[in-house]
Amino acid sequence: MIAKTRKKKTKIKPTATSLMPLLFIAIFFLIGIILFFSNWQLIKRHKELLLKTGALEKEISFLEEKNDKLKDGIASIVDENYLEKEAREKFQLAKPGEKVVVVLPPENQTEQAPLIEEKSFLEKILESLGL
Repeated sequence: MIAKTRKKKTKIKPTATSLMPLLFIAIFFLIGIILFFSNWQLIKRHKELLLKTGALEKEISFLEEKNDKLKDGIASIVDENYLEKEAREKFQLAKPGEKVVVVLPPENQTEQAPLIEEKSFLEKILESLGL
């Protein structure tokens, strides 16, 4: 019998050239994940800043309205009629020939009844226990 010699199949060993595409895919995948999370954080920060901007714009408009009212008040203080009115009310001043009238509250309301303080539930319990 003649023995047949068979060629043994040699397994192909993975070499560096066959691993390169997998390495590039893994690197691109990691870079994509990093970019995704950094973009997500930027979007989140952008939304927070938009909310703050809206709140600050409302505050600015409120303060501008208040500033306009104060400017109007300053303009009215310069007016002599306003000054005369305030002097009459606060200092009870009068022009020559005028009489100052002061209206007093009724006599029966000058004495006020003592205020009754309401006790809290806990105080009522402590009082009933004698503490």
